[in-house]
Amino acid sequence: MTSTGRLHGLSAVVPAYNEAGNIGRVVDALCAVLPAVAGRHEVIVVDDGSTDGTGATVAGRPGVRVIRHPINRGYGAALRAGFAAAREPWCVFLDGDGQLDPLELPRLVAAVGDADMVAGYRTPRADPVLRRLYGVIWNVLVRVLLGVRVRDVNCAFKLVRGEVLRVVTLESCGALLSAELLGKALRQGFRMRQVPVSHRTRQLGRATGAAPHVVVRALYELAALGRRIRVPERRAAAGPTFRGGLAPLLLAPASRRLQRPRATR
Repeated sequence: MTSTGRLHGLSAVVPAYNEAGNIGRVVDALCAVLPAVAGRHEVIVVDDGSTDGTGATVAGRPGVRVIRHPINRGYGAALRAGFAAAREPWCVFLDGDGQLDPLELPRLVAAVGDADMVAGYRTPRADPVLRRLYGVIWNVLVRVLLGVRVRDVNCAFKLVRGEVLRVVTLESCGALLSAELLGKALRQGFRMRQVPVSHRTRQLGRATGAAPHVVVRALYELAALGRRIRVPERRAAAGPTFRGGLAPLLLAPASRRLQRPRATR
């Protein structure tokens, strides 16, 4: 961070699918708050095959780039496209549905400290009862299968150091992306903090994250990922910084830990 407590540079990635009614407000809020938290900043909207003109709604705005997928490729694929296009040393992502408030971004930035990731958790969660139940079950499955102990795995408000995105190879095209990112990053010894963020009910559009085909695909990918990268649980998190239940002394050779470059904040 700079001496003023701001990040040197921050890319905001916003995946969106048929969010023409919401994306403008989300982008406006991001453009308003980014100068307060970063010296350099950009907004990248990934229009994932929308049929309602989502991308056109914000195309041409200063500081905003739009990446358009001709067909819907999935939430994970949209985020990966945004990460690949990001130019700044830090990246924040949040959904384009307006349920999370971009104006709370300073809360994530203030929590960085020595962490490599800051993950928001929704409190209270403003979703229907069934969707909240799905969230609880998903969190339990991610903990059991990946060894990732996090309060709200799929909260789509996360601040990530660019180094994490360069080191971690992400493969998911669907809803597993957040769990994959956290699991692989914590496995590598990157540090995470968690902060509460507010959550609002959806005002416009239709949510697709709980569609049966999305859920089935995510469960299949989670089981396959768990067999490959489960984070060993050797100790509980101590204090506000979490390293995935295993001290870096056990995760990597000393030479690698001591020599790993740190990205500019």
